[in-house]
Amino acid sequence: MAAHTPAGRRLIAETLAGLRFARNWISRGAPLGEAIETGAGTMRITQWTWKPIPEPAQAWLPPRAQAWELARYRAYQARLAGHAIGETVGQFVPFLALIGANATSATDISNPQPS
Repeated sequence: MAAHTPAGRRLIAETLAGLRFARNWISRGAPLGEAIETGAGTMRITQWTWKPIPEPAQAWLPPRAQAWELARYRAYQARLAGHAIGETVGQFVPFLALIGANATSATDISNPQPS
């Protein structure tokens, strides 16, 4: 992240937070169609659009979890809702590529380290 400007880091972090919200929201049983507009005749997933969604009920969560969920919901609304999937994912692809280029595989056993 240090390679990015503060604004770039904020954009990446908020976009990823919005994606976390969408993942968690859908994993709780919300239909995918409530979050994504596929568009008439649009075959490319990158052209599908994130829909604005209503703020979720959070009363069942403890206060700290409510704050966490609300922050991710706001990131979803700010960075994803109304934008094409390709646009939002494209904002952090360079960041992910940088991570991949600098990562070492945890499963690489070609050069085992002594125990």
